[in-house]
Amino acid sequence: MSKVIVSGYVSLDRIVLVDNELQVGHTSIINNHDNSKIFYGGCPINIAYSLNKLGVESLPVLRVGDDYESTGFKKFLEDSSIPTTGITKINGVNTSNCYLIEDKAGNHYTVFYPGAMSNDYFREINDLCFLDVSLGIITVGPLKDNIEFLNKCKKNNIDLAFGAKMDKTAFPKDYLREALLYSKIIFCNEVEEQEIVKELEMNNLQEFFEIGNAEIIVVTYGIKGSKCYYKENGKIIEKHIDIVKAENCIDATGSGDAYIAGFVYGYKNNYSVEDSCKLGSTLSHFVVQKMGCITNIPSEKILLEKFNQKGE
Repeated sequence: MSKVIVSGYVSLDRIVLVDNELQVGHTSIINNHDNSKIFYGGCPINIAYSLNKLGVESLPVLRVGDDYESTGFKKFLEDSSIPTTGITKINGVNTSNCYLIEDKAGNHYTVFYPGAMSNDYFREINDLCFLDVSLGIITVGPLKDNIEFLNKCKKNNIDLAFGAKMDKTAFPKDYLREALLYSKIIFCNEVEEQEIVKELEMNNLQEFFEIGNAEIIVVTYGIKGSKCYYKENGKIIEKHIDIVKAENCIDATGSGDAYIAGFVYGYKNNYSVEDSCKLGSTLSHFVVQKMGCITNIPSEKILLEKFNQKGE
């Protein structure tokens, strides 16, 4: 099976749960004892880790800093059998990291340090990374990297899947339009769908079936499930996909990346569009039940057992 290549920000995440809403001049008490624990993540790592565990070789392209070894990130990648040929180390700076803060009311605050992934440290992606690759997945990342990744996918005739995040520094209007026009598969959530349509002055995302390369569009709606649109015999088919309910929802962080990974697993293994979406929903079901974006990724066998159980 040919490889998948994934771009975007890496992030060494620390999850901080506080006792009340953050306020100027007020000290908030941290409730979780593991607040300094590093959860390895960022969209390309979340997706690549999941796909590799499910048997689909996936190569993340990203930059790391001086703390690549000391944080345990290098060992994590090696132990997880994630290819590292797309990783570039930048000296004199740390790997990008993030503090994910949540208060009792469920409000979320994100504090991000771009570090080695800053545009200031841009490096060209080695052409060898694109050998035997059939699908590129672009997620939120530095603009220079996004431009490079899109151009390399075009140069090597590699199909593109676009994982939307409405960060205008990563996806300014002209680049957003160019990337979406080239994309074969488009993923976004309900809010991102509305923002893309507004930003690009469209009636709906389905217009990309006519003006671009789009063959599949997937929109997620949280607990309301998801919808997929695809072309079949010249017609646009619309299907609603239910969520796979989780016994305990502990942390929804990374559930969108899990959906993409589950879908791509199905897509690469010749499942139908609808079943690929169901596999995305099934993988998300596992992720939300533990803290961290990839802590609870199942084996291929367990994923398929749950998928088939739901289909009975």
